[in-house]
Amino acid sequence: MHDRRNTTIYDRTTSVIVKPSKKKIPILTSKVWLIIAINFVVTSILIGTTIVIANRIAKQDTPSTKNVTATVQQTEDVMITYLQGEAEYFQNDAWIPLNSSVALGESSEVRTLDNSRLILTLIDGSIIRLDSDTTIKIQRISGDEITIKNEHGHVYARVKTDDTRTFRVQVGDIDFVAHGTAYETINDDTEKGVRVFQHSVSVRNIAQQETLVSEGQQYFNLHEDTSLSDVVTAINLGELKVDDFIQWNRQQDEAEPAYKDQLGFLRNIEDENAIANQNSNTGEAIATTGSTGIIAVGLSADEGIVLRWAVNGVDTQWGFKVVYSQADTVPSYKESSAISAFASSKATSALVSITDGKVWHFRICAYRPDDSCKNYSNTLAVTAPYKEKVKVTNGKMTAKLDDSTLTWAYTGTASYGYKVSWNTSGSPTYPAQPSEENPGSTYISNPSVMSVNLANIISNPGSYYVRICAYTDGTESTACVDYSTAITYTKP
Repeated sequence: MHDRRNTTIYDRTTSVIVKPSKKKIPILTSKVWLIIAINFVVTSILIGTTIVIANRIAKQDTPSTKNVTATVQQTEDVMITYLQGEAEYFQNDAWIPLNSSVALGESSEVRTLDNSRLILTLIDGSIIRLDSDTTIKIQRISGDEITIKNEHGHVYARVKTDDTRTFRVQVGDIDFVAHGTAYETINDDTEKGVRVFQHSVSVRNIAQQETLVSEGQQYFNLHEDTSLSDVVTAINLGELKVDDFIQWNRQQDEAEPAYKDQLGFLRNIEDENAIANQNSNTGEAIATTGSTGIIAVGLSADEGIVLRWAVNGVDTQWGFKVVYSQADTVPSYKESSAISAFASSKATSALVSITDGKVWHFRICAYRPDDSCKNYSNTLAVTAPYKEKVKVTNGKMTAKLDDSTLTWAYTGTASYGYKVSWNTSGSPTYPAQPSEENPGSTYISNPSVMSVNLANIISNPGSYYVRICAYTDGTESTACVDYSTAITYTKP
């Protein structure tokens, strides 16, 4: 409070200087001070009450952070990430409408109603998708185990690979254990089983007997077609093409950056060649239907093209040849542009590691000891998956010769192996140049193999210049990079 007794005040209404009065200001009594103090306290209480009320009104008008968070984030174990239509969860002996704020976890039971679908994301990043009229129970979620019970309906599991955790879906007394997998379990009145779309699943019954079901295969312990019960068969692509739930899952996987390049068998749904291959061979199982010969099917997978075949009445004691070509629509062993690979007499399948996204033609034949092939299978046309190849990581190549054994070291990464080249004129290259004399080469496809015996690969006697280089397999403009210094080898 200012002391006005010695202060000059400018009065704007008169434009003159006004001196304060010299009149003595009366001294306040104790009674007056008491009244002022009481008024101050009452006023403070009223102001404080007003502020509290205002704050409460403001909080009612603005949603709290707690409420907002509860609509999008639940427990760490299970999150509801998609709901189309209606779903319910079981609590206190009753089914209650499910919404995104409901916290789910171990022992939770969930079901979808008619024309509804639900996506749950689990603690490890795995995804569970429920078709309409489907009921599941989350039996267990822990650091080393996730168990989902398919009580009824169709459940698609896209499993996050984790070597420290077991992921299983139960249908009745059967466990379907994932091996880094995308698969569908089915549990209804006419079918109980699994269809595997990527990698593989172990089927374990109550006696702990185990059956492995690989990508592109199915297993049913109950099926209205009894020929499909208790046996591993090929998935029918034609059925998948008209299966709305599977088509929806394929679209969901394609939209996920982590899974769009891991569709596995589902990539074949739109491949008319693959469907035609199956249709020409009677569908699900590879059956010879009593005819003599080799019947084959071929399907695209993540790592290449998978071929499967069945044999009836053909001598295959010397094994098989898998013959394939891009240019030749009916490839034959040792003819035209055909490439071949050997398979043992007990083999019924082969993986051809082609990932160029192009159409390849295949036939399987019975190999003969005179290096010929008989009894060719039907011809297959299969579109390979496309994977962009990584380039060689450049480094320094060093080599040394000990007697006839050439060994080398490489500071880079030779993803596609090595080429060993030689000639008698100096500085051999791969492929050999027209000016080189007596050129030759051999391919070491395994990057971990770092030696070769030259006596076994160079036939004619003489003095040779030898170099090793990192093979690029078409990823660069040159076929081989990072050549070693030439070493001289004398073939006796």
